[in-house]
Amino acid sequence: MFLLRRYIPYISGLAIFAAFLLIFNISPLTLYWFLAIGIIPVIFVSIILWRLVRPLQKLEKIHLILLPAFLSLGGFLFVSFNPVSLWNYAAAIGISALIVFFAEHIFTYVWNPAAYEPYSIEQISRVLQYGILFLFSSFIFFIIIVGLPFAFVSLAGAAVAVLCGISFFIKQKIAPKDYYPLALILFFIFAQIFAVVSLFPFDPKVSALLVTIAFYVFTGIVRQKFHRTESLSRVQGYAAIGLASMALLLLTARWR
Repeated sequence: MFLLRRYIPYISGLAIFAAFLLIFNISPLTLYWFLAIGIIPVIFVSIILWRLVRPLQKLEKIHLILLPAFLSLGGFLFVSFNPVSLWNYAAAIGISALIVFFAEHIFTYVWNPAAYEPYSIEQISRVLQYGILFLFSSFIFFIIIVGLPFAFVSLAGAAVAVLCGISFFIKQKIAPKDYYPLALILFFIFAQIFAVVSLFPFDPKVSALLVTIAFYVFTGIVRQKFHRTESLSRVQGYAAIGLASMALLLLTARWR
């Protein structure tokens, strides 16, 4: 049984990568095929990952399973509106590898704690949260182009940001009574950010990167505050990184 659990990370990554390859090679990709190819592998991976996290508490189990599930679904949505290109293959390889890497650390954390590096799951979870927000935001900004209502898109984007934020708050061990107000603030801030960014003729991936950078700055400042390491210089550091990244992106990116 231990040996079977040892291979779960690699089985998970291969299952998701196989789903990407099917999406690339089915034309036309109808909603029926997308649901069949996208949902079934995610359910399969969630079931086998459950075997890895079974000894953990319920909230932590659900959280660790939902992160790779949403990353996979976001990746499937991302490649579904992009023409088959190196972007798509890079996304497929990157997402599949990240799931293997994440599941490997889960295995070590639960079944081989002596080899586990403290806080590694928290750090990798942040990467997954940024990836989820970027992938879903790319899709949301794409559907603005095809004519869905502006208000619906803005609220949907803010909702995704809040879900990623709650995931971040949970892994940072912030108490619910403290993160509920933060989640509300996050919703209103990112509803405005999605609304403003969608007014500009950016490529959907550029718009999504801008949103992800804003999320990085927000969560970085929150993390400093709740870990009692907040200082003006650290806040200024996050703000400077965010502004510099946005400026570089806007100067070099392709507009639609």
